[in-house]
Amino acid sequence: MNFSTVGHSITFPRSEDRGPIEALFGARAAGGFSSALVLDVQGTLAIGSDLCSRASLLQDAAARAVKAEVKHAPVGADLTAEIYLGTTLWMTLTIPAGSTTVMASQAQIDTAPVITAGTNVRVDLTAVGTTFPGGDLSVFIYL
Repeated sequence: MNFSTVGHSITFPRSEDRGPIEALFGARAAGGFSSALVLDVQGTLAIGSDLCSRASLLQDAAARAVKAEVKHAPVGADLTAEIYLGTTLWMTLTIPAGSTTVMASQAQIDTAPVITAGTNVRVDLTAVGTTFPGGDLSVFIYL
């Protein structure tokens, strides 16, 4: 599968070469990933809407895994990122204070609607750390 985005994209190796990916994501990688949509919010984070570059897919796709990661952990409170498809909330991920990564649960993946072609995928931040908000957020939607 080939996906193009206005933002970043990652293409993963052939299914027979996916050992490292399966080691990172376990059972979620059983079906394999073909690519990822990467949504970045650079710098020191703050509460706000539509914070990443515009990104959309050329064809419909279902998420196989979703990960949010920061370079600098939030301190004093959790960091909450909401991922939207257009104006519809698609998924909420919360990075606990002092942590740098969170993966969507299997239940979140199973109930997430298909990302439809041409729909803008965006990130809002609804909570950030109180002592330090966190910095350099990347949201990876593995397809």
